[in-house]
Amino acid sequence: MPDRVVLAYSGGLDTSVAVRWLIEHEGVEVIAVAVNVGQAADRGGEDWDAIRARALAAGAVEAVVIDARHEMAEQFCVPALQANARYEGKYPLVSALSRPVIVRHLVAEARRHGAHAVAHGCTGKGNDQVRFEVGVRALAPDLGIVAPARVWGLTRDDCVDLAEKWEIPITVTKEKPYSIDDNLWGKAIECGAIEDPWAPAPDDVYTLTRVTEPEPVDVVVGFEAGVPVSLDGTSFGPYDLIARLGALAGSRGFGRLDMVENRRVGIKSREIYECPGALSLIVAHADLEDLTIERDLHHEKARLEPRWSELVYDGLWYSPLRGALQAFITESQVHVTGEVRLRFAAPGTCAVTGRRSHPLPHLPSRRRRRLSHPQRGLDPQGLRHRAGGSGHPQRPAQPYPRARRPDLRCRSSRDHPRLLCTRRHGRRHARACQDDRLHSRARSRRRSRIARLRHRDRPAHGRATALPRIEQARSGCGPPLRGTWLPPSPRAAARLKIRARRRLYGFAARTGLINPEAQ
Repeated sequence: MPDRVVLAYSGGLDTSVAVRWLIEHEGVEVIAVAVNVGQAADRGGEDWDAIRARALAAGAVEAVVIDARHEMAEQFCVPALQANARYEGKYPLVSALSRPVIVRHLVAEARRHGAHAVAHGCTGKGNDQVRFEVGVRALAPDLGIVAPARVWGLTRDDCVDLAEKWEIPITVTKEKPYSIDDNLWGKAIECGAIEDPWAPAPDDVYTLTRVTEPEPVDVVVGFEAGVPVSLDGTSFGPYDLIARLGALAGSRGFGRLDMVENRRVGIKSREIYECPGALSLIVAHADLEDLTIERDLHHEKARLEPRWSELVYDGLWYSPLRGALQAFITESQVHVTGEVRLRFAAPGTCAVTGRRSHPLPHLPSRRRRRLSHPQRGLDPQGLRHRAGGSGHPQRPAQPYPRARRPDLRCRSSRDHPRLLCTRRHGRRHARACQDDRLHSRARSRRRSRIARLRHRDRPAHGRATALPRIEQARSGCGPPLRGTWLPPSPRAAARLKIRARRRLYGFAARTGLINPEAQ
């Protein structure tokens, strides 16, 4: 029995020719595995029955079609959306997200059919060869890898001639030799006339972003914990929501990318992308994060997002680092719940016209009320300020209300002692403590000034003399002492009265004005 090879079959020119080439040059049985990751007929793709028939016509012993649309949406597109993933700040990882899905099912089918190797139709200048081979090595190191497109040395025109010779029904012609990769997240187009970075892209390469609805339209996208869940208040699953929003945005011409991309293999390549659904959701999600994520967490997440995108672009979806970063990103999405209103207008514009966050139902009611209090910024209906909803609440900020670090807490208690006393004993006691502290400091400063004046006015022989400046300042006839004199508190005044009575009683007893024994 000849060896079996499981081929990642897309139904395109390269993989269709690869089926017959493997049979004739390698002497193996080919099992064509086509994975549906969203390239359905209603989105411009081909019918899956036609793809299965084409694989069998090319010579495959079996053609398997796997529906992985919901798996693609929930386990790959949603994590990419939560990471706001765009390689080099532009490309939303269209092909890079679908390759781990395909690799997972290729390995499963290889185990099921007892195949010894996995094959793909990627050329030597693309990134997909790296993504396929790195993914297979991560999931099944014992499986061999065959890449006929790196061996046969055929040009694209040669492949078209071979397909005609072997009577393989294909849609690619020499006049339109585009290489197209389509999935739920978008569409990638390369080869042909667009390989020249100076040449404008022909209009016939665009299928998802042709303007068919010139009128502007508003749509409200709802999120729960960073996952899109609704459009205009109607709940949808991730797959249906991405498809519907992509059709809506694409009909206004939004979602086109024309860029020169730095590939993993070390070359630059001009690429055309159509990603209406992906780019629309990334715009909405990033805007909602600006509203709901704490500042330090937001800054750190923005720093790690490019690294996450690079890992997925390089085919390292199954790497430990990508998994660790994904855990951080998932944790950062706990409070990303709310709605964002997008406006699409032809030709090809998408703008955020409103956003609002919702209460946090998973928190205790007391904590939720405190977070959603109108005077603290958010009310239960979202971001809406008090006093008519105009601008920031006009309430003075409290200095150091809750210091987070120990050094700031010490500084807070030192500079603002009333804050700590308020938490311990109440506001009335805090005011009394503050008054006592202020009067105590004033008395200390007053005594030190008097001591300095006495020392300055003391004669050389050491006998104290009269202090006219002090007496004049006390009587109000002379210039005041430096500093501000504050009246004593009631408690301090009572102590002063008791002390004065004791001194007067002692003076009267010493001078004979009163008889202590008679008292």
